[in-house]
Amino acid sequence: MDSKKPWEIHDALTSDKLCTVGSLLADIRRKALDVYDPDEGDGTWCNECTIYQRTLNILKRSNDSYPWLRISDTGLYFVMFIGDIPVRYYKGQFDKPNKRSLTIRTDELIPHEQLCLLDPENFHWYWR
Repeated sequence: MDSKKPWEIHDALTSDKLCTVGSLLADIRRKALDVYDPDEGDGTWCNECTIYQRTLNILKRSNDSYPWLRISDTGLYFVMFIGDIPVRYYKGQFDKPNKRSLTIRTDELIPHEQLCLLDPENFHWYWR
């Protein structure tokens, strides 16, 4: 697969927008980790749930400041949209993603097909 930059795939995915989202995600995680205290009984499951919930809620509220950022929320699953482009973040080895992280949902599939973001060489690899 070619190593194209996101803005080479679609002009809505500018470096500025992606850095803004990245900064929001990093700040959310850092603040949640600041209050994490294993000595008081906090566990990793609890911490990751806190990070997830804060991420979802803060990204939803961020739409006021960043009208190009929208969230599609279906309970325990959400997708960010930058403009009309679905964007999911991934934590792990970029060249060896687990199968679960490659699962694509209906609200992502249609934009991926319309924008030709599916890799024709390997249908199971989605552009993230």
